[in-house]
Amino acid sequence: MPYTGTAFLRKQPSFNVFNLRASYLDEAIEQINYLVDELGHYQIALLIQADEFGITLQKSLTTALKIKGSTPQAIGRFRRNTYEVEKALKLINKANATAVAMVGTFKPLAHFIHLSQKQNKQFVFTCVSFASGEDLFNELKLPSKLMITEVVPSPTKCTGKICEQFRAAIQEHGLPETHAIFEGYLNALVFNRAAKMCPLPYNNACVLKALNNVIKQDPELRHLFKIKAMQKNLPIFRSYHT
Repeated sequence: MPYTGTAFLRKQPSFNVFNLRASYLDEAIEQINYLVDELGHYQIALLIQADEFGITLQKSLTTALKIKGSTPQAIGRFRRNTYEVEKALKLINKANATAVAMVGTFKPLAHFIHLSQKQNKQFVFTCVSFASGEDLFNELKLPSKLMITEVVPSPTKCTGKICEQFRAAIQEHGLPETHAIFEGYLNALVFNRAAKMCPLPYNNACVLKALNNVIKQDPELRHLFKIKAMQKNLPIFRSYHT
C-alpha cells in the first residue's frame, strides 16, 4: 500500500500492490480542471523538482494540459533539497504565466511563493498531496491563492465513525491531525478490515481480493471517501490557502 501515486505501481507490477490513494495523474487532472474550467487560467507554468518524482508529475501535468488542448507555458526547475528557485521564477515570469502548478517538497515551494509575492506576482498555485498541505500552509506568511490536491479527506473536517476514532487516537498519542498521518491510519484500517475477510492462515490471493472488495462493501469507508454506487476511481479532495 504505497505512499505514492506514481504510474509504474498501477500498471500490473510484478509484486503485490494495493493502491488506496488516487494516482498522480488523477491529481494532475484535478488541478488543471480547477485552473482552466473553474478559474479560467490558460497560461499555466510548471515548477518542477528536478528528480524522478518531478519528472513523473511533469508528465502527468503535461498530459492533463493536453486534454485541455494546451501545453505548459514554461517549465522551471530546481534541484532537490535546495531552495534555488530564483531562475525558475524568472523563467515563469518571462512566459507571462498566470498560474503555476508546483511539484516538490513544502519548503522550496513556500520559498517560491514568497519570492513571487515580493515581486507582486498574482499567481494562482496548485500542488500535489506529497507536499504536505499542513506544513506548506504553516510556512506561508501572507494570503495566497493555493489549492492542494489531497488523496484522503480532511482529518479535521470529515464526519463519520472512522474520523471520530482517528481523532480520538491522535489526541491520545499527542500527534497532529494531518493528511499524511490520516492516510497511514487508513492504510492500516483498510488492511485490517480486508484481513478479517480471509480465513487463517492468510494467503496473498485472498488478502489482495479482499483489499479490492473492502471499500466496495464497507459502508463506513464508502461514506468517508464519498464513493457513489457505480464509481470506480477514488475521489480527489482539496485543501485551500487563502
